[in-house]
Amino acid sequence: MRNIAIVALLLTLFLSACGDSRENALPGYMEAELVLVGAEEGGRIGTLTVKEGSRVTKGDALFTLESDSQQASLAAAQGRLEETEAALKLSKVSLERARDLRERGVVSQARLDDAQSAYDSNLASVASARATHDEASVRLEKSKVFAPQGGSIEEVYFRVGEVVSTGQPVVAILPPGNIKVRFYVSEPVRASIHVGEVVSISCDGCPSGLSASVSFIAREAEYTPPVIFSREERRKLVYLVEARPMGDTAKLTAGQPVTVSLVPLNEVSGS
Repeated sequence: MRNIAIVALLLTLFLSACGDSRENALPGYMEAELVLVGAEEGGRIGTLTVKEGSRVTKGDALFTLESDSQQASLAAAQGRLEETEAALKLSKVSLERARDLRERGVVSQARLDDAQSAYDSNLASVASARATHDEASVRLEKSKVFAPQGGSIEEVYFRVGEVVSTGQPVVAILPPGNIKVRFYVSEPVRASIHVGEVVSISCDGCPSGLSASVSFIAREAEYTPPVIFSREERRKLVYLVEARPMGDTAKLTAGQPVTVSLVPLNEVSGS
């Protein structure tokens, strides 16, 4: 909703400013490309180790889900695995003894076959128990969520004790460089802007010499005028443009309003 309000305000300011063939004071704003982090399984949040404004590096703990049921499942699986491994060890001893006795003619082939069958059955039971144990271990690990990328914590959507669904975002991370400038240009100006072009950025209280490189130009207009496309109506067509910050421009905060100037590259660089 905040972005919609910002866009509406910018469009109003933009349309009132359209007059020159190539505007030099376009209203824009900084927008963040957030990394939304949730858990692979749903549950109740047990711990939360970050807060808005804190910084994390890749692999840092973010939050955990309550894991009593996962721990119980793992303990049961561990017990079953130990039980089947003990049975396998006994059946292996019995099989080796039966082979020895068979070679000396003391027992029948049927006795050896029974010992081999018992060993094979216990071997399969161990494999099944180990798979169950591994699955329970993985489920327990999924209750612990770590940062997939480094950056600043921009939003924490849930708190300890609240229940989240599978994949539902709990934390939003803003990695360095995941911020862009968004502004709108009129239909006559759109054809003169190209991806890779450098634009000048300014804002209240910001240092001079900020710039950004155009990375995206929308193919479709945000506003559709009446059917008759007169020269004046074409000016009401506006196209979204995005630019990647260069240098200190990347330090601006998301949502910050800026002014974009479409100037030649040599003027931006100061050459």
